Amino acid sequence: MMNGRRTVEDLWQEACSSLGDDAPTQDEMIQLLSQLYQADVLQCDVPPDAAELLKRHDTQTRRKWQSNILSVFSWRFPLLDPERFLQFMLPVVRPLFSWFGALIWLAILIPALVIFGTHWTDLTRGILDRVFLADNILLLWLVFPVIKACHEFGHAFTARVFGGEVHEMGVMLLFGMVCRQLGFVIEAVQAGFPDCEAKIEIEPGRWQHFRIEFEYESRNFLRHMHDVNGCDLIVCWKHNWLDCPLEVVELRKVVGLIG
Repeated sequence: MMNGRRTVEDLWQEACSSLGDDAPTQDEMIQLLSQLYQADVLQCDVPPDAAELLKRHDTQTRRKWQSNILSVFSWRFPLLDPERFLQFMLPVVRPLFSWFGALIWLAILIPALVIFGTHWTDLTRGILDRVFLADNILLLWLVFPVIKACHEFGHAFTARVFGGEVHEMGVMLLFGMVCRQLGFVIEAVQAGFPDCEAKIEIEPGRWQHFRIEFEYESRNFLRHMHDVNGCDLIVCWKHNWLDCPLEVVELRKVVGLIG
């Protein structure tokens, strides 16, 4: 319904005619408009207040820098479709998903466990004091994104080796970075359909739940043969499903508005 072309009045009339007694109240509409305004995704014909726009821009810029500095989870990377890279690297990675790969894994793991056990006292003595040294915190801060990237590529290669396709790398991470600006609170992320359970506060103390499916392109929802009755919202990078019966959040537009 909220496709960027309908007005608030059109949405209100459509909701009242189709939902009847379940239609949102005026207070709920005001709350929704307030959240859209805070996320800078509300378009209107009212002349902008320059001072207010500058103030909000400064606030968002400051929060963005604080988030980027303090949390590696908020670092923004260009979104990509990794399918070609995964396909290119598949001949190299595929042998690791075999008994040969299992033997390599054991050859690394067992000596590591033996060394860890023999040096248990040295490794655990004053561990908290050593971990939280300034040098170690900086090292962890720099190393974690690399480890996280390797971890995610491990999931991607596993899916690819066993016949799956990976077109969504980055969509879930990107949504996690902007969900607060959009008013969403993520409750659960799962491997099955739908990918995510989230909620949004429509008024103080009252929440609306959403079943969310992540796709690189919205039409991939059809390619994966998902049931539209089992999902409330598609979060994608590119929206190219013209007759989509579900609500869609197109992240490339959201990032442009928020970032």
